[in-house]
Amino acid sequence: MTKRTCESKFKVSEDDLSVNSIISVYQGADWHEREIFDMMGIKFAGHPDLRRILMWDGYPFHPLRKDFPLEGLPSDLPGEGGFSRRAPMEGGPYVAVPANKPPKIGEAGTTTREPRANPAEH
Repeated sequence: MTKRTCESKFKVSEDDLSVNSIISVYQGADWHEREIFDMMGIKFAGHPDLRRILMWDGYPFHPLRKDFPLEGLPSDLPGEGGFSRRAPMEGGPYVAVPANKPPKIGEAGTTTREPRANPAEH
């Protein structure tokens, strides 16, 4: 049995974040297109059910866009404040803390791997 894969790449203009849907050819692309729309804001023309799949309805942002800050953005959603305020960056799971010692030869330092790394302020 031969394993086959298919990969598609599209250039999308920042002025027109849309491409044609491929659901008519690949029905399995339904959830993938919805995820891309939800996380990156790219619309798929001809998609039969293009709505958010991971974030809640009414969430105004697309978290995987390059212009979305790591700590998030505040939103006007009611409730206990979950995901509606900026998250603190220090000690988070995706924040690289600078090492106390220099990197070994051939090893990338923290600031090379993650240039936004800063020591946590106490």
